[in-house]
Amino acid sequence: MEIQLYFSELEKNWEEVNSILKKWQQLDAHLLKKKPSAEKWSALECIDHLNQTYQVYIPNLNKALNDVPKNPQKKYKAGLFGDIMVSSVGLKSNGKAKMPMKTFDFFEPGKLDNLNKEEVFDRFFEFHEKLRGFIQNSKDLDINKIKVQSALSWLKLRLGVCFLFLLNHELRHIAQAKRAMNNS
Repeated sequence: MEIQLYFSELEKNWEEVNSILKKWQQLDAHLLKKKPSAEKWSALECIDHLNQTYQVYIPNLNKALNDVPKNPQKKYKAGLFGDIMVSSVGLKSNGKAKMPMKTFDFFEPGKLDNLNKEEVFDRFFEFHEKLRGFIQNSKDLDINKIKVQSALSWLKLRLGVCFLFLLNHELRHIAQAKRAMNNS
């Protein structure tokens, strides 16, 4: 994929997520906390799960991008494993997860009764802006060679894969949150 197209796609996805969550920030907390069933997450829990994810990935991105030489590339290459990682958190055309999976315990959202809508959204937008900054500051870097530690100690992702993985992960949980609000 041409690098300009890659970064354009990232920006489009980032803007889509940001726009949706800015609208949801205005919704009543009661609606955001409604669970479609006892074992499924509410919309607010989905957003808090994203916060838990960024709690791990933002420091890892910061570390990976600290003092790397500028070396822009013309193409983005995920590789086979990167394609699988990004696809694993993607959505089918019906808005449901391509590969349903159980989250790791350390990514579980906080207890619903303890979640404060304003704090959850403020934290999300803080993390989301940091992600945008990392994306924008990576345009002159070799996103195919820089490695980012994943949440799994034994796995590092290419920077380009990491960005797509995180944004697809957001879109996946936004779709889940929409279902939670529509089905509760």
